[in-house]
Amino acid sequence: AWKEAKAECPWRHLLNQEEVDAVCFMADAVCGHPVYRDLLAVGDDLMTEVAVVSDMRGYYPTTPTHGDVGGTPYQVRAKGLLDWWIGAIGWYVDLKSTDDASDEGFRSSVYRYGYGFQVAYYERLLEEHGLKMQRPVFLIVENVPPYLVAARELEPRAWNSGRRKVDELLPYWSWSTTHDKWTGHSDLITMTGYPEWVYRREE
Repeated sequence: AWKEAKAECPWRHLLNQEEVDAVCFMADAVCGHPVYRDLLAVGDDLMTEVAVVSDMRGYYPTTPTHGDVGGTPYQVRAKGLLDWWIGAIGWYVDLKSTDDASDEGFRSSVYRYGYGFQVAYYERLLEEHGLKMQRPVFLIVENVPPYLVAARELEPRAWNSGRRKVDELLPYWSWSTTHDKWTGHSDLITMTGYPEWVYRREE
């Protein structure tokens, strides 16, 4: 039956039984975590997958890209989909899956996937609706047996780094959408080679 369903819907990823079992084990692990149970105790104020659309506003910096509009206001339409927003206490809770939910392992994920930027971006979206994010918390479930779960709050340094990145990129986003010009890679031939850490190791 699975093969027939796959043939009928080739554009969709259909889960086989092993994958279905893994998803169920992960869901059970998250539901059994005390932080998740505490969130459920909040009651009706717990909302799932909150869609937010806002017009973000600011001022263009004076840079070579924005030399003609430096100091003038900009506005850009932005949207996001939050996993959980608990308005009564200002908590934004995001569910993540990973192969390593340890402190050191997830710190690498926070950096690699830009979770600090994600939190700061959603913070700006919420602010446009008069909502204040107090605590960004990740519920992390490992996608390999025994499907361990951890709850970790984004530290202020990573949050502030994300805020700076949002402030840096929003003007570029607005300018690019307005002028339909997108900053990309160089049109010229540039040098390439090994990552810098390889050269440092060989010194």
